[in-house]
Amino acid sequence: FVAADEDGGITAFARNGTYKGRFTVPGKDPVRGLFTSVGTLLYYTARNFGYVNIEGLSAQRVKCHEITSPIVSAGLDMSATHRVQVSLEDGQVLAFNMRDRSDCRYEQRYPSIGSSPVRLEPFRGYTLGIQVGTPDPWVFAFN
Repeated sequence: FVAADEDGGITAFARNGTYKGRFTVPGKDPVRGLFTSVGTLLYYTARNFGYVNIEGLSAQRVKCHEITSPIVSAGLDMSATHRVQVSLEDGQVLAFNMRDRSDCRYEQRYPSIGSSPVRLEPFRGYTLGIQVGTPDPWVFAFN
């Protein structure tokens, strides 16, 4: 089990609840969220995302120059776990090819839905997005 905090820390616990350790993500930025899929744990802050190594109690940050606005949400494409999808505060949704976890390769920008941020949730080969911060939110499916 893992928990993240505003100090940029990630705390890991064993299955039985015993404390394994705590470490900070590179840059020590507040961790906005965690996402896990098929043995991969992804963290994201306002400006970066990266991978967590629970056994080694460490995190590897990935720098992507295409991220021009704070990150609202990030996740792994369930049909291709080397693809990371990132939603930005300005409404953009970007996809990156992360076959080599140290190299952020921009793959695509989804068509703009508006200027409101979108919360991402991968589901059965698609990624669902719901606008946040609007009185009448829309739900979208990205493929």
